[in-house]
Amino acid sequence: MELPEISINKDKKRFELQVDHHTAKLYYEAYEPSVWRLTSTQVPGDLKGQGVGSSLVKQTVQYCRNNHIRVIPECPFIVKYMDRHPEMKDVLFEQG
Repeated sequence: MELPEISINKDKKRFELQVDHHTAKLYYEAYEPSVWRLTSTQVPGDLKGQGVGSSLVKQTVQYCRNNHIRVIPECPFIVKYMDRHPEMKDVLFEQG
């Protein structure tokens, strides 16, 4: 399935992916201006198992990379996805 590009809803602090009249969401909170906590994902039941959540995370990480934003993944789905994709580790915020 070819998935559309995400959009960012800054008022609601989330990324959105519209598919077949459904909206998948990835919520974030600013930890610092250039560091965001990725707090949760929501994929409607009709879209589960179709790669929508993975596309949402992948596109969000690309947005953050392009905008020089580091991320702290807190949502278990995002943590697992990033563990399976080491090429995304460059956007992780290293506390120290």
